[in-house]
Amino acid sequence: MSNELTTQPASAQLAASNLAAELVEKVLVDGDLSKLAPAERLQYYKAVCESVGLNPLTKPFEYIHLNGKLRLYALKGATDQLRNVHGISIERLDTLLQDDLVVVTATAKDRSGRIDSDTGAVPLANLKGEAKANAIMKAITKAKRRVTLSMVGLGMLDESEVESIPGAKAYQEPPQSTPAKRLSAEVISEGDGLQFEDLESDPIDAEVTQPSLDVRPITAAQLRRLHTVATNIGVTNGQRDHFRAFISDMVGRPLASSKDLTLDEANMLLNHSDDEMAAMLDAWQVDRRMTAEAHAEVVA
Repeated sequence: MSNELTTQPASAQLAASNLAAELVEKVLVDGDLSKLAPAERLQYYKAVCESVGLNPLTKPFEYIHLNGKLRLYALKGATDQLRNVHGISIERLDTLLQDDLVVVTATAKDRSGRIDSDTGAVPLANLKGEAKANAIMKAITKAKRRVTLSMVGLGMLDESEVESIPGAKAYQEPPQSTPAKRLSAEVISEGDGLQFEDLESDPIDAEVTQPSLDVRPITAAQLRRLHTVATNIGVTNGQRDHFRAFISDMVGRPLASSKDLTLDEANMLLNHSDDEMAAMLDAWQVDRRMTAEAHAEVVA
């Protein structure tokens, strides 16, 4: 009996592991997610998120049709989370104005000390004033996101690149639905009593959409723990807005208050130790400062 209890979970884990491996192999060979069933695509999506420490509830990736194949590309929330989760800081931003292009090279370092760099280029033809400044900021954003994806080994496009690719089309996964069921029963009389048998389920025209992702609000206990973490890593009352901007980038969406976090987002934040949160906050602050300095230098 005890052997059976220990064997079943192991078998289930092995089966899940084998299925994930088969899906990854299928995608690697074909390079086309459209060949997967919707349920398989969801499994693959979650597997990619888990492999790099992203929260799938924040939808860090979207689908795109490119060159006849369906692929994932990274949204802003993905690279923001990746820099925080992996302790990636932007160490240097080198900007070059060449002909009608602005080319920015971002150099990044992770918490292990590994260094990498990548570039982002945007045309500047005939742009002046605010339009030119926006183009420069776009090049900075491209470079930062490209080097972030490179640091964690994700060979995919970023959303800042997708819009400029001819023929690229966004793809929205259709909602999975199941037919609703109507129960019917044949009433059989037996003496003075009634008995219901042969329950059947008949499909009806309406469809029931599967429930969306769990977005239960943060609990009071989690909120207290998060405030304690903020205090422990040196966040003062005057820096609460600054800390909120940091956790907004961590979860990949803007927050008006820490009370806007979902239960799962709060769990993701609280899974980090105080030391890890402090290191990620430092890296985030350096990244913001470097971006502001690079923008001010070029515009000036």
